[in-house]
Amino acid sequence: MNWRFPELREALLSPAKHATTREDLLFSMDMWAFTTVDRAHPDAGPADPALQNLHYATARYFLQWLDRQEKLWPFYRVGRWFFAMCDVDSG
Repeated sequence: MNWRFPELREALLSPAKHATTREDLLFSMDMWAFTTVDRAHPDAGPADPALQNLHYATARYFLQWLDRQEKLWPFYRVGRWFFAMCDVDSG
């Protein structure tokens, strides 16, 4: 068990924090939102380390779940194809 798991479990059970663990939102975030780093001041580090850890834990356990379902590699291939077809830097 990863040290971030208890925070993730707490967030999943909390109505106030549950929205921060939604996979659809997580995978639509850019790097700056995921890491909570201010794009204008990246050297300052994360603005919200706890939220950054929660994003990481959500991604980590979602991908582990996909792997257990034997869906990780299909998910990865579709993601790579999608980003190859999109101009991800335009938006």
